[in-house]
Amino acid sequence: MQQQAALHNSWLSVLMVDIDHFKRFNDYFGHTEGDRCLSIMASILRVWASSHSGFLGRYGGEEFMVIVPHADPNEAYRVSEHIREQIERHSANCLPPSTQFTHLTVTIGVSSLEGEDIAGSIDALVEAAD
Repeated sequence: MQQQAALHNSWLSVLMVDIDHFKRFNDYFGHTEGDRCLSIMASILRVWASSHSGFLGRYGGEEFMVIVPHADPNEAYRVSEHIREQIERHSANCLPPSTQFTHLTVTIGVSSLEGEDIAGSIDALVEAAD
């Protein structure tokens, strides 16, 4: 994907989606609920990625990486807001029924590069989004 974007002089954007305070969530509800929550979050992200030619990967414990081809910085920001809203809207499904919490939030880092700037810079692109 990196080479295609460089070759076609198009944009490539990376979004790093990090579940806020996930360690506390895991400690409070337990690892089984934490795994269930990660699975639900991944499903939300997978739906977006599969319907928009994006790519999804797990990156670390509670982080996900979304690669968005052909998205300039403005489009990548719009994508990140859409994803954030979807997660906030559906995050109550992650929470056990007997809790006082109403939703989870995420922080999303966005990084974009265009054309030949991408060649050899994928690590920098990921680092900037992270």
